[in-house]
Amino acid sequence: MMDLLGRFSIILKRGRSSHAYILERGSEAGRINAALSLARLILCEDRERADSAPCGHCLPCRKIEEGIHPDVIVARPENNRIRLDTVRAIINGLKFPPLEGVVRVNIIYEAQKMNPDAANTILKTLEEPPPKNIFFLTTPRKDLLLSTIVSRCQILEMDETRCQVLGEKGDKGLSPFLLYLSGGDEEEARRLEAEGILDLRDKIFSLILHKSMGNAVSSALAKALALSKDVSRQTERFVLFLRCLQVISRDILVMSSTMKGGADDLVLNQDKKRELMKLCDLFDEITITEYQFWLSRIENRLRRGINLGYAATAAILFWFGVNGEDRNRKSKAL
Repeated sequence: MMDLLGRFSIILKRGRSSHAYILERGSEAGRINAALSLARLILCEDRERADSAPCGHCLPCRKIEEGIHPDVIVARPENNRIRLDTVRAIINGLKFPPLEGVVRVNIIYEAQKMNPDAANTILKTLEEPPPKNIFFLTTPRKDLLLSTIVSRCQILEMDETRCQVLGEKGDKGLSPFLLYLSGGDEEEARRLEAEGILDLRDKIFSLILHKSMGNAVSSALAKALALSKDVSRQTERFVLFLRCLQVISRDILVMSSTMKGGADDLVLNQDKKRELMKLCDLFDEITITEYQFWLSRIENRLRRGINLGYAATAAILFWFGVNGEDRNRKSKAL
């Protein structure tokens, strides 16, 4: 939870929050707890001093904990379904301003259980979101939702819950990195390993550390362009390329937290901690967080049809900074 709240706190401080998010992965209880924790973070009166977590003591935090905050609206499945009237009840309240907070937080638990009418109705709201409202939709996997809903939301993965689960499988001979990419499916993880996903990851690490590892910039750029051409030939390989970048950037944020007293057992690339430490020195947390959201938007747009070569080139050249120069901790955000 620390990692998720920390990332979202950075987005709030930058004033770059989206109108809708999908919380996926982890357990159902974990997703519900995450949604409520994010609601507390948004509405906490002491958020500016709380760094990356709600204070838990102010009136809004206590009201959310007790389930009585008027600006936190929750929709739950009834008889394993979320029906149209439940969604309409949320939408009818959107015409009014928040009662106590600066925004209203609307949470739909297990959004994959919306029936077609409910899903299409919430889609229309997400297409033209009203001001001062934020939506959180929880689901085990985003592909269980309408692709049009997913394309209008930012994705927040339950990294910590997944890491804890994967950590229990560490004695099976599979790295947390492989298990993460496979969603915990050992057979799929071994398939990815056989297809050379670790080699792809190592190539990415080598390129994005071109200066720290002594490579000439021109040579590294040429290799980066060759890699982007290779991964853009097939959509499946391009997606794995994006996932590698997402995990690397996620681990940078975890390592940054570790330097502040966090737990580095949440790092997925356990064998690349030295490289990750170098990247922590080169990139600030805000820049990496916004890069993560950019990668999520690219993945969402795959369904609409995008130029894979252009997207792959942009994704890898981010690490080279402007005009091929390395970024540093004073770099500007994307």
